[in-house]
Amino acid sequence: MAMGAICGLLGATFIWLNVKMTSWRHRYVPVDTAWKRTLEVTFVVLITATLSFILCYFSPCEGLPDTEVLEHLVFDQTDPRSTFLGGGGKIEYFPQLYCDENEYSVFGQLFFVPLSQALRLIIHFGEAVPEHLPVFQYDLVLLLLFFMLTYCLMIWTYGIGAATGLFVPSLAVGATFGRLTGRLVHQFLRAVGSGTRISMSAYAVVGAAASLGGSTRMTISICVLVMETTGALQLIVPIMVSVMVAKAVGDSFGLGIY
Repeated sequence: MAMGAICGLLGATFIWLNVKMTSWRHRYVPVDTAWKRTLEVTFVVLITATLSFILCYFSPCEGLPDTEVLEHLVFDQTDPRSTFLGGGGKIEYFPQLYCDENEYSVFGQLFFVPLSQALRLIIHFGEAVPEHLPVFQYDLVLLLLFFMLTYCLMIWTYGIGAATGLFVPSLAVGATFGRLTGRLVHQFLRAVGSGTRISMSAYAVVGAAASLGGSTRMTISICVLVMETTGALQLIVPIMVSVMVAKAVGDSFGLGIY
């Protein structure tokens, strides 16, 4: 319920800022001036690529995981970069980029891949990778940067003169927020002496659904969409609760994005 309430606030803030952006865009980048709209799209692409490049360039490096982790992720144990995400196509888990041999770029894991693949890595639900493996915990700084950058770009790009959408960015923002919430719950339980293991993927799934609910104010369709795309049937109740709370909180501040 708390995650739903926060995502409802995030959704309402997104809508308010996007309406302001759209009003500015109608004034200075009208629909009938194709060259202005093309220039704006080009500028957005340039800024997005530049920020991702800078973050990857200054990314901290870590050593490749041990054999126990790699055996779940790669076909060829001698080549840790020939990776494959079961059921979803090939994806590079450990991009080297500017790191030394046998090291990978921490920020590159999320910023050097398309947003849809970053979303798969953040959620990582239903794949044949045990929860206790450290490879998908992600650095807190990385998660915070990814959350803020994706949220800001979602506000800026929704309604731009290009084929963009709301679903994947909103899911990515919510999944990152959910994983951050899971980390906080994990730290709290350890502080009080509890050894209960927290599923970061479960928190990511619920956060993704709540974020989409806060932005679109849809309910049943979002529950079905998130449950089906993640295979998280066992999470349908918390998904429903978070989406309903997100909608209720968001509706108290105004209409949905549509």
